Amino acid sequence: MIHCDVVIVGAGPGGSAAAYWLARSGADVVLLDKAHFPRSKPCGDGLTPRAVRLLEDIGLGDFVHRRGHAFTQVCVSHHGEPQASHTLRASDAPGVGLVLPRRELDDALCRHAARAGARFLPGYAATEPRLHAGCVRGLIAEGPAGKLEVESKLIIIATGASRALSQTLGLMGGDRPKALAMRGYVEGIADLDGSLEVYVDRELLPGYAWVFPTSMRSANIGVGITVNGTGTQDAGRQMRRAFERLLHSSRLEGARLTGKPQGYPLRTDFPSVPCCADGVLVVGEAAGLVDPLTGEGIALALESGQLAAEVSLNALAAHDCSKERLQTYEHTLHERHAAHFRGAQELMDRLSDPQVMDACIHYARKDSRVRRAFQLAVVDERPHESISLLADVLGSNRESLSAQSLFVLNAYRPLLDECRKYIVTHVSQDAPSPIVIDLVSRGKMLRALLVFLGCQAAHGDPSHVLAGAAGMELVHAASLVHDDVMDDARSRRGLPALHTTLGTARAIVCGDYLIAKAFRLLAESRVINPASRVVDAFIIGAESGVRVCAGQFHDVSTWTAETLNETAYDRVIADKTAAAISGALKAGAALAGGDDALLRLLASYGECVGRAFQVRDDILEFTQLGADGAIDRKPSLPLIHAFASGGAKARDIIRDFLAGRPMDIRQLARLLNEAGSIAYAQAVAEAKAEEAIQHAQTIPNVAAVLEAFAHYAAMRNQ
Repeated sequence: MIHCDVVIVGAGPGGSAAAYWLARSGADVVLLDKAHFPRSKPCGDGLTPRAVRLLEDIGLGDFVHRRGHAFTQVCVSHHGEPQASHTLRASDAPGVGLVLPRRELDDALCRHAARAGARFLPGYAATEPRLHAGCVRGLIAEGPAGKLEVESKLIIIATGASRALSQTLGLMGGDRPKALAMRGYVEGIADLDGSLEVYVDRELLPGYAWVFPTSMRSANIGVGITVNGTGTQDAGRQMRRAFERLLHSSRLEGARLTGKPQGYPLRTDFPSVPCCADGVLVVGEAAGLVDPLTGEGIALALESGQLAAEVSLNALAAHDCSKERLQTYEHTLHERHAAHFRGAQELMDRLSDPQVMDACIHYARKDSRVRRAFQLAVVDERPHESISLLADVLGSNRESLSAQSLFVLNAYRPLLDECRKYIVTHVSQDAPSPIVIDLVSRGKMLRALLVFLGCQAAHGDPSHVLAGAAGMELVHAASLVHDDVMDDARSRRGLPALHTTLGTARAIVCGDYLIAKAFRLLAESRVINPASRVVDAFIIGAESGVRVCAGQFHDVSTWTAETLNETAYDRVIADKTAAAISGALKAGAALAGGDDALLRLLASYGECVGRAFQVRDDILEFTQLGADGAIDRKPSLPLIHAFASGGAKARDIIRDFLAGRPMDIRQLARLLNEAGSIAYAQAVAEAKAEEAIQHAQTIPNVAAVLEAFAHYAAMRNQ
C-alpha cells in the first residue's frame, strides 16, 4: 500500500498541472496513468495564447517555445477558398500560440511534476475507489506489479474523455460524448506559415476541419463534429468520410500521411457535470472542460488543475476534504466559465445550418462586423456578444433573411433535441414497428417548436410543456403517414414511406397508433400543469384536428376547372396547414395558462404563417424536384395561377398533370417558371409572412422568434 495526501488519476495536462502545483507546495502526491510516457495522444495539438501563458507560469515556457511551431493568426476558409484571417489578440494572453504534439507536451508536463516532487507511477489504471467507513480514502489500481492500493485524503480525477472512475464514484451517469474528432499527421505539405488553417465543411456543421502546422513542412490535420440528434455511430461515419475528404483535398496534394489516424471523443458538457464530491475533484476534460466552439481543452485543463491544487491545499490544511469544503472549486469554475460554455454552445447551435454559415462567410468578405464576431467568439471568448453581432448583420440584409431566421430558430435546437429524445424513448416502448421509431426520430420538430413558443408567449417554462410538444409532434407524424397512403408517396423523411414497406393496412394502423400515443403523451402534461389547462390543450388539439380532416377531405376530392381557383385553394390550406400551426401555438399557450386574448393573437399569427408555409411548400415541389421527378398531383398555387393566366396549352398540361397522366414534370416546372407562377406564389407567401409578422409584434416575449419563423416559412429551402 502507498500512502499520500493526494492521488491523481491521469497524467495529461490537467493531472500533471495539479501534481506540479501540489508537489511544489509540499503536498505528498502520487500521479497515476495507465500509459507509459511518452505516449501518443489524439488531439489537435494547438496551444492557445492563454495555454502558453499557463505553461510559462508552470515553468515550461522555454521548452514549449523551443519545441512548438508558432502561429499568430487563424485563417478560416469556406469550401477551400480563404475568406477571413483573424489575428489573435486576446487581452490577457501573449499574442502567439503554438502547435506542439501532445506526445511531447504531456511527457514534459509529467516529468516537470515529478521534478517538483510528485511520484509518477506509469502503467497503472485506477479500477475502483478505496472506501473506509463509507468514505473515499484513496483507490485501487492495476498495473505491472499487480494490484496497488493507494491510501489518500483526496482523489483528483484527470482521466480525459474516459469517465469510468467518475461513474464508479457516482459523480455522473453513462452519457455519450457531445463531440467526436479524428486527427492524423502529414509531411510534405506546401505553403505552411504562421497560421492555423480552419476549413468550414458543410457536411460537418457545426464542426470544422483543420490543418495545424507542426513545422514548415508538416502538420496535424483533422476534423471535429458535434453529436446532436444523430447517434454517435452515424456521427462517427460522417466524421471518417470528412477526414477522407480532407486527406484527398487539393490543400494536401503531395502530402503523405505518417502513422495511423486516430479518432477520439470530446467532452464539452461543462457545467452540467459535477466537479466535486466528498474527497474527490474532477479536472480538465473529465469535467467536460473542452470548449464546445473551438474544441480547445488544454488551457482549461491547465487552469482547472492549478485551481484544484489550490483548493486541495486549503482542504488539507483545514483537515476537511468534504464536498462542502471542496465546492469552492466547482463554484469558481462556474463563475469563470459557465456563461462562456452556454454561450458557445448556443452559437454552435445557431451556426449549425449550412445556409447560416454560408451567409456568415459571404458577409465576412465585405462586413467587418462578421470578422469581429468570429474574433469575439474564438479569441476573446465572448460568444454572447458574437451572437448579437451576427444577428444584426444577418437581419440588416434582406437577401439573408432566411439565414437570419435559422440563426434565431436554431437557438431552440437543444430543447428540440430533448423533445426528440423524449418522443423516441416513449415510442420505443410500444411502437408496432421499429420503422415508426425511425420515422419520428427524423422530423424537423416544427410543431414542437410552435408549442414551446406558445408557452413562452404566455410566460411559461418550455420544459413544462415537453410532453405536450411531443404529443403535437406525433399528431403531425400521424398525418404524414396517412397522407403518404392517400398520395401513394414513395418516401418520407429520407426513409421509404411506411405503406411501401409495411403495406397499406399496417401503415394506417401505425398512423392510428401515433394519434393514440400523441394523446397519451399530451395527457402526461398533467404531471406538471393543472388539469384544467391540459383539458384546454386537448380541446384545442381536437378542434384543429377536425379542421385538418375537413381540409384533407376537400384536398383529396376531385378537382374541376371550376374549383381550380384561389378561393377554394385558400379554404383547403387554411383548414390543413394553418389550422395545425395555429393549434400548436395555442396548445402551448393554453398549457402555460395563456388567456383568451393571447390565444386569439396566436391564432391570427398562425393562420397567416400557416398559409405562407403551405404556399412555400407548393413552390418547393417544383423548384426542388428529385431525380425521379416524383411530385404530389394536387392543385397548388403555382398551378392555379398558371391555369388562370396561361393559354390553352398550359391548361391542357395542367389538366394532364392533375389527372395523373404520364408527362415530363420538369417541362411543367419550366412552364410555371416562365409563366411567372412561381414568382407569383412566392410573392403571396412573403405577403402572408409579412401579415403574420404584424400580428407577431403584438405577442409578448417571442415576437422576434415568431418574426423569424414567418421569414423561415416563406423563404426556406426544404
